[in-house]
Amino acid sequence: MKILFTVAGFHKQGAVSKYAAELSERFVKDHEVHVLTSWTDYEVPGLIVHKIPILKWPYYLQIGMNAIKNTVFAKRLDEKYKFDIIHSQGAESLYQDIIKAPSCHKAAVEKFKKERGLGYRLLKTLEPASNIVLAIERYNYTKKNFKRLIVLSQGTFKEMQDYYDVPSECMKLIPNGVNIEEFTLDNRGLYISDIRKTYGLDENDTVLLFVGWEFKRKGLKFIIDAMPMLKKDVKLLVVGGDNKNAYAKQASDLGVSDRIVFAGASKEVRKFYAASDLFVFPTEYESFSMATLEAVSSGLPILATKVNGTDELIKEGENGFFIQRDGKDIAAKVNYILDNGLVKRMSIKARESAIDHSWDNIANRTLELYREVA
Repeated sequence: MKILFTVAGFHKQGAVSKYAAELSERFVKDHEVHVLTSWTDYEVPGLIVHKIPILKWPYYLQIGMNAIKNTVFAKRLDEKYKFDIIHSQGAESLYQDIIKAPSCHKAAVEKFKKERGLGYRLLKTLEPASNIVLAIERYNYTKKNFKRLIVLSQGTFKEMQDYYDVPSECMKLIPNGVNIEEFTLDNRGLYISDIRKTYGLDENDTVLLFVGWEFKRKGLKFIIDAMPMLKKDVKLLVVGGDNKNAYAKQASDLGVSDRIVFAGASKEVRKFYAASDLFVFPTEYESFSMATLEAVSSGLPILATKVNGTDELIKEGENGFFIQRDGKDIAAKVNYILDNGLVKRMSIKARESAIDHSWDNIANRTLELYREVA
């Protein structure tokens, strides 16, 4: 098969980019695989890369230019190479056979409008980046500008029906994947000492982990709210590149600054999973968070809100618990796990729940879909 992926950045940071990289890495062994991208710092032997630069800033121009660039150049490359499958993601392009929907942006916007009030509704209406994404979604999904739409969860499946009237037969549910060889229980023995020493965490501390670059949407505030209600040896490790200032002030106001570490963004996030005990994720909206899969693959029980993806991943009381976006509820669930000595048992169950989501499995299911539509 001749396959073309279109993606703004080709690397293993961020769910959209990682998805394309992981699948390309597997498909290239038996197929002719191309990627149309604007920047890359990850090499896959045998992969044919077509690099067409675009402006990265302002962000709304990046989104619009990336979609235009991918549409124009995907057509040109298709004329030359005669691809069997052109696979894009979200708002990446207007020319493709397969679209993987990282989310339903319309569903997220409508949810936030209800929950965040009038100020958000007014600002979102005027926000260029959001409006560009919505316009591309309307064109692709309303006009059925694809052969199949890959959705990551049952929740996103329903959102596409509700907001864009996409017929069920036009969609295929294939969740996100995780590299179960990279994110393992064995990593704990390799990295826990170095990471904890580097960030001033004691070997006997219980470490809660938060991973994400959108601190507000993913609910970091609520984990910090929970910290005063947890024992002094419970620490919070925050990994992500968002602005920490408001959260550092919140921690200071609550008197828990000495128990929270802001580690910043990292290309070696597996080491942070390995150095932690519980993964806490009070997110507001997801389609299926890749971070939750990396957490369970690393053997971390997860405490997460009941959103798309986690509603299918979490088995209550086995590999984790559902939480509210509320400090008291988060503290109660953490304390319940610790007081009842459940971490080790839940860790084993967490790892087991990751196996079906291996990238090898996801790649095979995706290839089956390609054969259906090619």
